[in-house]
Amino acid sequence: FFGTRESQLAGLNAKMSELQAAYAHAVLDGWEQERAEWIAARDRVLRVGDEVGLTTFHASREQVTPYWIAVFPDAATTDIVEQVLEDHGVGTRRWWSRGCHRMPAYADVRHGPLPVTEDVADRYLGLPLYRGLSEEDAERIHAALLDARDRAEAW
Repeated sequence: FFGTRESQLAGLNAKMSELQAAYAHAVLDGWEQERAEWIAARDRVLRVGDEVGLTTFHASREQVTPYWIAVFPDAATTDIVEQVLEDHGVGTRRWWSRGCHRMPAYADVRHGPLPVTEDVADRYLGLPLYRGLSEEDAERIHAALLDARDRAEAW
Protein backbone atom coordinates (compact mmCIF):
# COMPACT_ATOMS: atom_id res chain seq x y z
CA PHE A 1 0.00 0.00 0.00
CA PHE A 2 2.99 2.34 0.53
CA GLY A 3 1.19 4.60 3.01
CA THR A 4 -2.12 4.76 1.14
CA ARG A 5 -5.21 2.59 0.81
CA GLU A 6 -4.46 2.10 -2.89
CA SER A 7 -2.66 -1.09 -3.90
CA GLN A 8 0.33 -0.12 -5.99
CA LEU A 9 1.54 -3.69 -6.49
CA ALA A 10 -0.39 -6.94 -6.74
CA GLY A 11 -0.44 -8.83 -3.44
CA LEU A 12 -2.46 -11.18 -1.34
CA ASN A 13 -4.44 -11.17 1.87
CA ALA A 14 -2.00 -13.18 3.97
CA LYS A 15 -2.78 -14.49 7.41
CA MET A 16 -0.70 -14.23 10.55
CA SER A 17 2.77 -15.69 10.77
CA GLU A 18 3.95 -18.06 13.51
CA LEU A 19 5.72 -15.15 15.22
CA GLN A 20 2.53 -13.07 15.23
CA ALA A 21 0.58 -16.05 16.58
CA ALA A 22 3.14 -16.56 19.38
CA TYR A 23 2.88 -12.88 20.35
CA ALA A 24 -0.93 -13.04 20.31
CA HIS A 25 -0.85 -16.11 22.55
CA ALA A 26 1.54 -14.39 24.99
CA VAL A 27 -0.67 -11.33 25.43
CA LEU A 28 -3.83 -13.34 26.18
CA ASP A 29 -3.09 -12.97 29.90
CA GLY A 30 -4.19 -9.34 29.63
CA TRP A 31 -7.24 -10.06 27.50
CA GLU A 32 -9.93 -9.16 30.06
CA GLN A 33 -8.49 -5.66 30.54
CA GLU A 34 -7.98 -5.20 26.80
CA ARG A 35 -11.51 -6.43 26.09
CA ALA A 36 -12.92 -3.94 28.62
CA GLU A 37 -11.02 -1.10 26.92
CA TRP A 38 -12.31 -2.15 23.47
CA ILE A 39 -15.89 -2.37 24.75
CA ALA A 40 -15.65 1.09 26.35
CA ALA A 41 -14.33 2.56 23.08
CA ARG A 42 -17.01 0.79 21.04
CA ASP A 43 -19.76 2.01 23.37
CA ARG A 44 -18.49 5.59 23.04
CA VAL A 45 -18.51 5.58 19.25
CA LEU A 46 -21.85 3.80 18.99
CA ARG A 47 -23.34 6.43 21.31
CA VAL A 48 -21.90 9.16 19.09
CA GLY A 49 -23.32 7.43 16.02
CA ASP A 50 -26.75 7.17 17.61
CA GLU A 51 -26.70 10.83 18.65
CA VAL A 52 -25.92 12.07 15.13
CA GLY A 53 -28.22 9.60 13.37
CA LEU A 54 -25.39 7.74 11.69
CA THR A 55 -26.07 4.49 9.89
CA THR A 56 -23.28 2.07 10.71
CA PHE A 57 -22.20 -1.42 9.83
CA HIS A 58 -20.69 -3.11 12.85
CA ALA A 59 -20.59 -6.34 14.79
CA SER A 60 -23.09 -6.96 17.55
CA ARG A 61 -22.64 -5.14 20.83
CA GLU A 62 -21.38 -8.37 22.43
CA GLN A 63 -18.40 -8.65 20.10
CA VAL A 64 -15.08 -6.88 20.29
CA THR A 65 -14.07 -5.37 16.97
CA PRO A 66 -11.82 -2.50 15.83
CA TYR A 67 -14.27 -1.52 13.07
CA TRP A 68 -16.68 1.40 13.01
CA ILE A 69 -17.93 1.72 9.47
CA ALA A 70 -20.44 4.40 8.47
CA VAL A 71 -22.78 3.89 5.53
CA PHE A 72 -23.93 6.98 3.66
CA PRO A 73 -26.72 7.26 1.09
CA ASP A 74 -24.49 8.28 -1.81
CA ALA A 75 -20.94 9.05 -2.90
CA ALA A 76 -21.43 12.82 -2.65
CA THR A 77 -22.38 12.58 1.02
CA THR A 78 -19.42 10.32 1.74
CA ASP A 79 -17.09 12.80 0.02
CA ILE A 80 -18.45 15.68 2.13
CA VAL A 81 -18.19 13.74 5.40
CA GLU A 82 -14.66 12.60 4.57
CA GLN A 83 -13.55 16.18 3.84
CA VAL A 84 -15.24 17.75 6.86
CA LEU A 85 -13.76 15.16 9.21
CA GLU A 86 -10.34 15.70 7.65
CA ASP A 87 -10.76 19.45 8.22
CA HIS A 88 -11.46 18.66 11.89
CA GLY A 89 -8.36 16.44 12.11
CA VAL A 90 -10.42 13.25 12.38
CA GLY A 91 -9.00 10.42 10.28
CA THR A 92 -11.19 8.24 8.10
CA ARG A 93 -10.60 5.37 5.67
CA ARG A 94 -12.43 4.48 2.49
CA TRP A 95 -13.13 0.97 3.64
CA TRP A 96 -12.74 -0.69 0.27
CA SER A 97 -10.95 2.28 -1.27
CA ARG A 98 -12.79 2.77 -4.55
CA GLY A 99 -12.75 -0.95 -5.33
CA CYS A 100 -9.59 -2.87 -6.16
CA HIS A 101 -10.38 -2.69 -9.88
CA ARG A 102 -9.71 1.05 -9.65
CA MET A 103 -6.32 0.62 -7.94
CA PRO A 104 -3.09 0.95 -9.94
CA ALA A 105 -2.04 -2.63 -9.16
CA TYR A 106 -5.19 -4.03 -10.76
CA ALA A 107 -6.06 -1.38 -13.32
CA ASP A 108 -5.03 -3.64 -16.20
CA VAL A 109 -7.02 -6.67 -15.01
CA ARG A 110 -9.95 -7.33 -17.30
CA HIS A 111 -13.35 -7.12 -15.60
CA GLY A 112 -16.96 -6.51 -16.41
CA PRO A 113 -19.18 -3.85 -14.90
CA LEU A 114 -18.98 -3.73 -11.10
CA PRO A 115 -21.88 -1.45 -10.09
CA VAL A 116 -22.40 -3.01 -6.65
CA THR A 117 -18.70 -2.86 -5.82
CA GLU A 118 -18.55 0.77 -6.87
CA ASP A 119 -21.71 1.67 -4.98
CA VAL A 120 -20.53 0.05 -1.74
CA ALA A 121 -16.99 1.41 -2.07
CA ASP A 122 -18.32 4.93 -2.59
CA ARG A 123 -20.68 4.86 0.42
CA TYR A 124 -18.77 3.09 3.23
CA LEU A 125 -16.34 5.08 5.36
CA GLY A 126 -14.26 3.77 8.26
CA LEU A 127 -14.34 6.03 11.31
CA PRO A 128 -11.91 6.11 14.25
CA LEU A 129 -12.29 3.26 16.73
CA TYR A 130 -9.31 2.16 18.75
CA ARG A 131 -8.52 0.77 22.16
CA GLY A 132 -8.11 3.66 24.54
CA LEU A 133 -10.44 6.01 22.64
CA SER A 134 -11.26 8.55 25.34
CA GLU A 135 -14.43 10.47 26.07
CA GLU A 136 -12.64 13.59 24.76
CA ASP A 137 -11.81 11.78 21.52
CA ALA A 138 -15.45 10.72 21.17
CA GLU A 139 -16.63 14.31 21.73
CA ARG A 140 -14.22 15.58 19.04
CA ILE A 141 -15.53 12.98 16.59
CA HIS A 142 -19.11 13.88 17.60
CA ALA A 143 -18.55 17.58 16.86
CA ALA A 144 -16.98 16.78 13.49
CA LEU A 145 -19.86 14.49 12.53
CA LEU A 146 -22.42 17.13 13.51
CA ASP A 147 -20.62 19.61 11.27
CA ALA A 148 -20.54 17.08 8.43
CA ARG A 149 -24.24 16.28 8.88
CA ASP A 150 -25.06 20.00 8.71
CA ARG A 151 -23.13 20.34 5.43
CA ALA A 152 -24.40 17.19 3.73
CA GLU A 153 -27.67 17.34 1.81
CA ALA A 154 -28.40 13.67 2.46
CA TRP A 155 -27.53 11.84 5.65
